[in-house]
Amino acid sequence: MDHIGSSCSRIDAVDKVIGTTKFPSDLFINEDFLHIGAVRSPFPHAIVKNIDTRMALKHPDVTTVLLAKDIDGPNRYGLMSNDKPVLADHKVRCVGDPVALVVANNNAAAIEASNLVKVEYQELPALFDPIEASLESSIRIGDKETNVVVNYNIIKGNLNLALKNSFAVVENSYQTTFNEVAFLQPEAGVATIDKNGCITVWAATQWGAVDRDQIAYALGMPQDKITVIQPAIGGAFGGREDISVQIFLALAALKTGKSVKMVYSREESFISHGKRHPFIMNYKTGADKSGKLTALEVKMIADAGAYESTSKQVLAMAVALATGPYNIPNVKIDGQAVLTNNPWTCALRGFGSPQPCFAYEGQMDRLAYKLGIDPVTFRQLNLMTDGSSTGCGQIIENGVSTSEILNKVIASSGWNPKQTRIKKQNKKDNYILDKTRGTGIACGWKNIGFVLGFHEKSTATVEIDSDCYKLFIDVSDVGQGIATALTQIAAQELGVPYTNIEFITGNTRIAPDGGPSSASRQIFVSGNAVRLAAKEAQRLWESLGKNQSVLPLRITRTYEAPATTPLHPDGGFSAPIFCYAYSAQLVEIEVDQKTGEIEIIRVISGHDVGKAINPQGIEAQIDGGVVMGIGHALFEEYLVKNGIHISTDYANYLIPTSLDIPKDITYEIIETPDPEGPYGAKGIGELPLLPIIPALASAIYDATGIWVNKLPISPELLV
Repeated sequence: MDHIGSSCSRIDAVDKVIGTTKFPSDLFINEDFLHIGAVRSPFPHAIVKNIDTRMALKHPDVTTVLLAKDIDGPNRYGLMSNDKPVLADHKVRCVGDPVALVVANNNAAAIEASNLVKVEYQELPALFDPIEASLESSIRIGDKETNVVVNYNIIKGNLNLALKNSFAVVENSYQTTFNEVAFLQPEAGVATIDKNGCITVWAATQWGAVDRDQIAYALGMPQDKITVIQPAIGGAFGGREDISVQIFLALAALKTGKSVKMVYSREESFISHGKRHPFIMNYKTGADKSGKLTALEVKMIADAGAYESTSKQVLAMAVALATGPYNIPNVKIDGQAVLTNNPWTCALRGFGSPQPCFAYEGQMDRLAYKLGIDPVTFRQLNLMTDGSSTGCGQIIENGVSTSEILNKVIASSGWNPKQTRIKKQNKKDNYILDKTRGTGIACGWKNIGFVLGFHEKSTATVEIDSDCYKLFIDVSDVGQGIATALTQIAAQELGVPYTNIEFITGNTRIAPDGGPSSASRQIFVSGNAVRLAAKEAQRLWESLGKNQSVLPLRITRTYEAPATTPLHPDGGFSAPIFCYAYSAQLVEIEVDQKTGEIEIIRVISGHDVGKAINPQGIEAQIDGGVVMGIGHALFEEYLVKNGIHISTDYANYLIPTSLDIPKDITYEIIETPDPEGPYGAKGIGELPLLPIIPALASAIYDATGIWVNKLPISPELLV
């Protein structure tokens, strides 16, 4: 019985298909719960001078109005830095900052009464340009002496000499924008409190244990008084790493002693949660006459928005991966993340790697064309191999497979060297064709698991009771199918059908912490924890001879990933990543020369997954990543003007529809086992998003002769 490499059906599929799965807003619909409405700032930067709750409290259905002064704890929380107030106690730093909570008998009353709370603000000067905000002379947004959240610098070799001696140098500025997380279900949840003051919160999350810890800290409560339960999740993509309703629910339950519920509207969701970091990136890249890369200089600045969230870690990934999977002997990279009064920014699929991928692959194309070398040949000359050194000086001993992936994609595509294909294909007798075709290629790389010295681990418990098998691990299945894959691993080690295993998750009180569903880490880290626990449980079970007197058997094991190191303050040298994943993608498009409309004909998506635990699940992740990348490349721009949200629903924030999905997506999967991964598995969740974006930009140049340096690529740029 071999479950590894088998496309087992999703264990949650039937309930989701027939509609019995309960998402957070589906919980306790007919119960007598109180409801919460938030009062939020309309200003991007202001002092909160006074809050008048009298009119709201006169509403017949209002129970109470909660302010910052009602919070007994520090009133601060954050995923990496405790810089966010639960409720504003002095000033607001962006539009949407919560100022008060109205608790009422029903949702309509809570929303209605929230409009009756009168807040007196004193507007402050605001900053919306991260370059301006980084200046020492700029006003301060947070409590620190600077708006610069972090600086990172990497130096390798002799950049200036290498650039001077380069045969060809290209320099370009690339810009990305705010992206909306765009998960299907807006934030929602419920909370209850028992006679002992213990609070249970039900909400969609990517890391229940850390939600619990943040709630406890902010409200000044013991952690053992709080339980976080995760119902089904309507998408996440990184946007549910930072908590939202959880802390409001716990506060309201604590202060009223009642059960409470909160459901965001789509507009409230858009305004209140984080976005992808916009980046401004200047790349200067050199090569010798033969096409070998010689030097790379990068200057990048990321807009962190109003709060830190994961900005330090996002920027660290951006600078660590800024070279792309290429051998470059001389490197200088400078990166900053800067606070502004724009929407705060957060983790979003790719976590600092899509932005530089757009830039470094753009540079590869421009250098290739400048040197008259086919873009594929140029990449093959420069791709890293086993034993190569990264920009940070880390030696990757084995498993560097981008060249093999690229070869497989190219073989599947029928690519031919076409340096002059623009002139040959798109023009006929000096007449521009109505529609022209273009093909683009791009590569990418991405970390698997936490990085830069973060202690990466996961814990799982396996229980055997007669013929009953249970797997306990608190992980978030945000749609990626991790529950099924972990069950397959347990079944493989226990030697039983995967349908015989009960998977128990989503409860911080009864399941051990598997860590967050982020960094494409779950199959690697939690997969190892499950494998260790199941393997030991099976060994003991067999040694006991199924002796009924000692049942049940319960084994808990923790897997700790290989150590990483932070970027060294002097030159950035480090081993920041314990596992790298690699990808190459090809896209073929057709461009209407009159309207600029782009039709995607086909995509070939190549990935090294180490080992495909569930091949069908991997294909689903590739589909999702490709479509999301298409959205970021061609449609998606979260519009903000002077800190005010313009994009507040899907009418003015465009995402791909079924009509925008490529007619043909081909999967080219290779398996280069990672020595640490379970059965050699790495991860796949984020990587398919990366190369599709620069591949589309490359295809657009092939079709139109227009280089694009800014996302999204609007039709207006192409006509």
